[in-house]
Amino acid sequence: MQYRADIDGLRAVAIVPVLLYHAEVTGVSGGFIGVDVFFVISGFLITSLIFTEIRDDSFSILEFYARRARRILPALFVVIAATLAAGSVLLLSTDFSDLVKSALSSVLFVSNVYLWQSSSYFASAADMKPLLHTWSLAVEEQYYIFFPALLMLVLRRGRSAAGVLGVVLVASFGLSVWAVPRAPEAAFFLAPTRVWELLIGSLLALGVVPPLAGRAGREAVGAAGLALIAASVLAFDEQTPFPGVNALWPCLGAAMVIHAQGSAVSRLLSARPAVFIGLVSYSLYLWHWPLIVFARYEGWFTGTPLETAAILAAAFGLAVASWRFIELPVRRSRLLADRDRVLRSAGAAIAGASAALVALALVHAPGAIGPAGRELGRTEARAAYGEGTCFFSSGAPLASIVPERCLTPDPTRPTYLLIGDSFAAHLWPGLRQALPGKDVLQLTFGGCPPFLVGSTREDPGCRKVIAAVTAAVEATRFDAILIAANWQSDELPAVARTLRFLRPLTDRVVLFGPIVRYRANLPEIITASANPEREVVKYRIVPDDEDRRLRTMAADLDVRYVSLLDLICPKGDCLLYDGDGKPIQWDNGHLTPKGSIELMGDAAAQGDLPAM
Repeated sequence: MQYRADIDGLRAVAIVPVLLYHAEVTGVSGGFIGVDVFFVISGFLITSLIFTEIRDDSFSILEFYARRARRILPALFVVIAATLAAGSVLLLSTDFSDLVKSALSSVLFVSNVYLWQSSSYFASAADMKPLLHTWSLAVEEQYYIFFPALLMLVLRRGRSAAGVLGVVLVASFGLSVWAVPRAPEAAFFLAPTRVWELLIGSLLALGVVPPLAGRAGREAVGAAGLALIAASVLAFDEQTPFPGVNALWPCLGAAMVIHAQGSAVSRLLSARPAVFIGLVSYSLYLWHWPLIVFARYEGWFTGTPLETAAILAAAFGLAVASWRFIELPVRRSRLLADRDRVLRSAGAAIAGASAALVALALVHAPGAIGPAGRELGRTEARAAYGEGTCFFSSGAPLASIVPERCLTPDPTRPTYLLIGDSFAAHLWPGLRQALPGKDVLQLTFGGCPPFLVGSTREDPGCRKVIAAVTAAVEATRFDAILIAANWQSDELPAVARTLRFLRPLTDRVVLFGPIVRYRANLPEIITASANPEREVVKYRIVPDDEDRRLRTMAADLDVRYVSLLDLICPKGDCLLYDGDGKPIQWDNGHLTPKGSIELMGDAAAQGDLPAM
């Protein structure tokens, strides 16, 4: 097909929001949709190429895969190697072990499956996985394993390619819409719920949409398409159910911009700066995320304007170098023009890298944690929190959530109800001991803040818990309602609405503030550090601003406030160990049961907890 500069410009429109979103630039809360724009572009370009070659009877699947290998593998392998080298120096042992597994899944183009299987509320924070972004490459390559053969088979049998692909598109889109509220991680990461986005581009390439008649039509479609992309970038955020219906808007926007060839938008995107950014967009996508993650990990990147500019400049510099000295030479190499040589080299590289990474994974498998780190593991901690009974995590079968078992008061003693997410559940062991003679009930759900007014969470288990708690507090006057969660600064208005709702329904409302967090699991930081008290500071996240704002909110609403920061960081010196000398938090934020008991005991001793 004929080269179109405006499509390289559209790549710039895709990559810039992704970079700004990952760098936490204010106002770009939906920048993640740039990946969806890339999917549409990829579907359009690759299908145009394949369809033209099939029509001319010159298509070769082996040649197609050789082109993909030349395009994708060199820069990807360099970035993976550089990330592993940096990770071996900067990361803690457990995090490096996770990185090796992630690198192996990236080399095999199954990182989307790996991330889906390893993603959960209790997993390491996603924003600390250096190869997280390779999931989208895996989706594309999985699509192109099957797509060329399917298209060739359909065309050679005289069937309508558009009809068959249209059916697949509708099925994939329907599955995506169905899965978003039921299995959000699977819907986000897996190919079956994403291929419809590539198929939008594919159907556009097959001429399903008739050419635009007249200049006015092209101008309107181009402008509307760019507006859809911009609106998605500005209006969406991490709480937007995605992909599903919401992914349709940026995908349609990208398709409209592509289709409006010759429009003012098309000419704008053909400008040299936009085209150049588009040309280096693949390398820019590969390099920017590991840089941001390592900078966060070491505490070098906290989101200040200067830091943001520096890290984006570094990413752009690496991208230009990668494009100039890796991508271009490989594409122009006569040595690598031979299809069979490329395929043999790619196969050997993938096999060799896989074998090396397997060996590395075995060498760096997490060993036993030293004495300082022998805290309860996550399974034991979750059990102490009451998981499966009155505390649940994402993916819990709906039938296992029986609210009546958790929300029925004991008529013989005062009853307190604890609501919130896992950062409420981790207080439960301590509250039960700190409040003797009280019936401390809980109904909590991981990743589900207890917003009883206007909750927009899509997880069906979360919705069931929120509905049950709302009905219970309206029907039963509990002696006190205790509320805690992993509070985020942009959610504080929802906290205030919930507190206003609860205040007339109970004698006392107690709001627990946020707790100190870490950029890695605390036991691993302690184990890997010669001087934990000194080293842990660079990994620590102290939510002072949220604590201050919640304290003020509680005072304004006549709600008792318990500052977990004051308890765990008295006089600014944060506790690392419980009374037995073991880590007080078992992961990057949740208290061990022993830590919970000690902290809530301190709260009771200071008179922070309600007494009847």
